[in-house]
Amino acid sequence: LGGFESTAGAFEANFGVRPEHYVMTNFEGFTRVIDSLGGIDVQIGEELYDSCDLPQRDGEGKCLVEPGELHMDGPTALWYVRSRASSSDYDRLRRAQEVLFAAFAKVMSVNGIMRLNEMREAYQDSVETDMGTREIARLLPVAVQVFREPERVQRFAITEEQAAPSWSWDGMWILLPDPDAIHGVLEQAGFFQ
Repeated sequence: LGGFESTAGAFEANFGVRPEHYVMTNFEGFTRVIDSLGGIDVQIGEELYDSCDLPQRDGEGKCLVEPGELHMDGPTALWYVRSRASSSDYDRLRRAQEVLFAAFAKVMSVNGIMRLNEMREAYQDSVETDMGTREIARLLPVAVQVFREPERVQRFAITEEQAAPSWSWDGMWILLPDPDAIHGVLEQAGFFQ
């Protein structure tokens, strides 16, 4: 609700950081992007065994992924980031970060870089962004550095340790932020120095 401006305002009000740009896709676009890359190699952090509607499901209608590297096609990657019956929202956040990093690594490969224009055309109907070619081009040197030194990439998340459980006015379970604890995570991530 309220589009990117509302989301950016919420980030600024809650975390003191205002996103400058966005990239957005729907589920179909997500799977199409992953498949157009030839799939991605995801470094799985923790086992996930959950309901799925994929060809590799077992007799109970569930899929299993175990820690280690796993090549995923688009539908498998979508299931992996969205699966929620046997895990938490925090685990989904970790899995989404794993998939995004794997997709980034694939795009930054020599084959991906050589196909940037082709991919931009192919994704035009699947991906929405407020960044033009000039803004994207300015990010390439940073992207190349990250690709060359992936060990420098760190992932952070706001968890229950930085919030207090509560209930919303309509009875939904929510977390109320602890601004000091969140500020500590943002400092760790390098936002405030």
